Amino acid sequence: MLVPFIKPKGFECVVVYIREAHPDADWPIGTPQEFAVARQPASLHERFAAIAQLKENCPAYGEAGDVTVYADNMENTVQETLNAWPTRFFLFVDSALVQCSQPGDDAHLDLYEFVEECQRFMSETQSGR
Repeated sequence: MLVPFIKPKGFECVVVYIREAHPDADWPIGTPQEFAVARQPASLHERFAAIAQLKENCPAYGEAGDVTVYADNMENTVQETLNAWPTRFFLFVDSALVQCSQPGDDAHLDLYEFVEECQRFMSETQSGR
């Protein structure tokens, strides 16, 4: 899980639930049932229901979890502004975007590489480089 890896490094994890990348009805990829979303949420109410399902099935996202989960609005402002579909990781410092993950050739994101890049950035910033 992400949180035990990044929390000791001084980062806070926040998730923004954006447009569903693979709803089962449109683009089934064999997502385990406890995480599967049947169809693209058509309202904020439905996005909140998907978040509730995530929190129920993944303890880190639950009420006692270490991850805060927000829902993007139905205009997909976060997704469009940050080009966050299907998955991206971002580092913000004092509300400024300073680091953004980029998928590799196979669209895979390497979280460990991203955290290392963030650590390098923070070390350089703190040392005045």
